[in-house]
Amino acid sequence: TSGGTAGEQQQQQQQAAESPLPPMLVAAAAAQPEGFPDDVQQLRLKRLIGVIRCLTCTGEYVEALAPYLSHQGVECCCVLLQAWQGAGVLLNEVLQMVCSLLAHRRFGELLVELGGVQLLLACPRTPHSSMGLSLALFGLASLPLAFERTCALPPPVPSQLVAAALSLLAASSDAARKNAALFFDSAVHYPVLLESFDAAEGLHRLLFPLGHVAQLLQAGHITELRAEKQVAYHASRALLQYVRAHFVLHMTSLQRRLRDAQGPPLAQQQPHKPLNTSAASVDELITALSTDPKLAEAFVRTRWPLLEQLSEQNLVPLILELVRAAPAEERYFSDICLYCLEVLQLITLSPLPRRAIYGSGSGPAPRSGSHPHSQQLRSGMAILLHAASTGNVTPFYGLADPEIIATALQVICNCVTAPPALAYLLPAPGSTASSAAAAAAADKPLEAHQTPQPGELPSHSDAAAPPALELGPSAVQASRGWQSLGEALEASYAAARQAVRTSNGIRVLLMLLQSRQHLAPAAADRVRALSCSAVLGLARDSSIRHIP
Repeated sequence: TSGGTAGEQQQQQQQAAESPLPPMLVAAAAAQPEGFPDDVQQLRLKRLIGVIRCLTCTGEYVEALAPYLSHQGVECCCVLLQAWQGAGVLLNEVLQMVCSLLAHRRFGELLVELGGVQLLLACPRTPHSSMGLSLALFGLASLPLAFERTCALPPPVPSQLVAAALSLLAASSDAARKNAALFFDSAVHYPVLLESFDAAEGLHRLLFPLGHVAQLLQAGHITELRAEKQVAYHASRALLQYVRAHFVLHMTSLQRRLRDAQGPPLAQQQPHKPLNTSAASVDELITALSTDPKLAEAFVRTRWPLLEQLSEQNLVPLILELVRAAPAEERYFSDICLYCLEVLQLITLSPLPRRAIYGSGSGPAPRSGSHPHSQQLRSGMAILLHAASTGNVTPFYGLADPEIIATALQVICNCVTAPPALAYLLPAPGSTASSAAAAAAADKPLEAHQTPQPGELPSHSDAAAPPALELGPSAVQASRGWQSLGEALEASYAAARQAVRTSNGIRVLLMLLQSRQHLAPAAADRVRALSCSAVLGLARDSSIRHIP
């Protein structure tokens, strides 16, 4: 008996030496409990799960990383991701351990090198594994170098990664949907994933949580928003990153075309390298649009494909409805409003989305009692002016949010004020062309300025409506009857000014100039500067300039 026992121990030691697993897991999987011969496999599984849970609890600590790597912990995770078949509970525990260890940059890099991403994508997306899988994808996207190597993997790994995250975005688990939205917030600015995201119609799925929250707000189901508002919050952040990534790509393309004609070409963007979508980088590009005449004119003349996708998804009406119906003194909805307004700030740099703002006066009737000013907030410009005047009062001491006020004012300025770089294209205030454009915008009802559907040809009776400028200057002059691009732009700004006037915007802007709200000095100066810019834009219209 002693010889048999010694032989079994020697055999177990030999298996442990040949196995890539750590000795602890080999012993846990090979242990033969005495007295329970019929439940050996079940007890082995329970012991293995117990060991995995111990590793999960200690995996986030820095002190545990070195011993784990020295005992081939990454190889252990890869083997367990392959050996879970038939035990869904084991898969869930392994995913939890991987999520815990992804707190370490080195573990993420080794996991990508050893094929761990492909093993994660091969896992089934069941209700038991959706939470762990979504958290693992988000943890991987939070590690820049490891995720760059993930994006550099050969096809179809990037497209499978996007498809997995999109399926998790529609999972039944609230935590899984939240983690999937967080994943896109961290991953959508990688060009290779952005291309796969657009190819899979990811924008429609990303907007679904926002649309669902808007429907619940319209119906008055506030109690059902406890989990939905968190998912919508992260989805709005991902939407902002998505629009920023497209904006950076579009601006980089324009700058490259202008540079190729004047000097040495710019370096090409590698698809697995992330785009710089920080707020500072986007502000620099917006400043370049305001100061560089060639870049600003190229931006207006060149078609931006993103706008067609946003128009098909009715993004502008959805954003306006969220800003209108968002409850006051609610932290999540305050941030959702801010991110949505920042999206509007970017897309209103182009003329087409501006038409959807000052022409949106026929939306659904607001629910009675849902908003203190719901009956007045029927037009897009009125919604922006209300957000600029109230700031969607935050839950912190009941004060207005200066970021919401400033961003709403920036959107209004984009609608009524041309950037300085385009001033040479516009007709002078008081000229015949400027007066004709203002008169056409003032005489024509706002409902007539609706954005035409994709593929719809303009009629001759609609020649006074602001033109769609994404088709190029020749298409603008031929289809809408304007003699120059400057006159077409001026007509677009004139229609927005009339919308501001109709929505009592002059009073709101003058009130902000004399605001006594409890704002920090820097924030108050910014609000006053943007209000002055909007008033100067309105003053280009002779019918508004003479209002006492």
